Amino acid sequence: VTQDITDRKIIDAELINAKEKAEKSENHLNNIINNIGDPVFVKDDQSKLLIVNDAFCEVFSLKREDVIGKTLAEDVSYANGVDFLKVDKQLIRDGIESLNEESLTIRDGEPQRVSTRKTRFTDTDGNNFIVGVIHDITERFKTENAIKEAKERAEENEERFRILMFNLEAGVIVHAPDTSVVQYNHRASEILDVDESFLIGKFPSNVGLKFVNPDSSLLPIEEYPVNKIANSKEPIKDQIAGLIREDKDDIKWITLNGFPVLNSTGEIIEIVIVFIDITKQRQNEKDKLAAKLLLAKTSKELIDAQALAKIGSWLVKPSGMKMEWSKEMYHIWGFDYNKNHPEYQEVVDRVHPDDIIILKNAVDKAVTLGTPYNIEYRI
Repeated sequence: VTQDITDRKIIDAELINAKEKAEKSENHLNNIINNIGDPVFVKDDQSKLLIVNDAFCEVFSLKREDVIGKTLAEDVSYANGVDFLKVDKQLIRDGIESLNEESLTIRDGEPQRVSTRKTRFTDTDGNNFIVGVIHDITERFKTENAIKEAKERAEENEERFRILMFNLEAGVIVHAPDTSVVQYNHRASEILDVDESFLIGKFPSNVGLKFVNPDSSLLPIEEYPVNKIANSKEPIKDQIAGLIREDKDDIKWITLNGFPVLNSTGEIIEIVIVFIDITKQRQNEKDKLAAKLLLAKTSKELIDAQALAKIGSWLVKPSGMKMEWSKEMYHIWGFDYNKNHPEYQEVVDRVHPDDIIILKNAVDKAVTLGTPYNIEYRI
């Protein structure tokens, strides 16, 4: 029996050719998706994985044979699984591309932040598939969070600084690197006796104020505190200076500290000057010095007057009979002024024996009764 199998051979050849083309096409597709750096996957309309690339397996530390045919919901938290299955169903239903950012933990791995883009693909037979690309944005997310936290801390610190500035009893002025004023508190405007907004943008040389040294001599402009810091990049501590307004003659005295704020390259970002008003304190010290000088002058005049009149003055503390004498008392009683005060008994011993009882009676009544006395006795 002879059978014509030409058609079958042709069909077999075509099938073999089609299979080779399909395998070649599949290999070509696998090569393409495996060379994509981001995880890529293809799911069927039941959310089961059909294709995953090498990056998918690497990022999530999974083997291809362990995930093909699964939804991946089995390997994530319940909440994660519910969420992305819900997205898959919606995508299959309406075909609208989805883009979601979420935190994902595969099995017992480290939490990852991912951005997933999913699109629906429908083949010529009407079968729906989900094609997805995942971006691992964990590091970007951490960086963004770090920036956000740093910004929040900076804002908190700025608010604290602002509150501190405006509640300090000290004046605070913040200068730009070119020494112009960019910020200052209310107390600074009070001490400098200027309007709230007057100093903004001004330079030390055009604010109508001159600095003077403690001896009231004018300070050169290059020696003004902010200029000195700008030129040296060194802080100033406890400098005493006077301020003279062009429309006033009196000097307002301040003690100030200042420092530069530098960036990572050592350049000045801003200069901060902090100062307090010590005008009253300085005036009090001046008044005390004047009083001390006056007292010294008066004491000298009293000493001279007592020496001229040969009159001495003294003070006795009854509790211990400790005595304080004027200089002339030493001369009258014959004691050395440059030595210690004489003891009470030493003084009594120099009284004439016939007059001792007169002195003792007078002293006893003064001590016990507060009776004044005016007596004469010999020494």
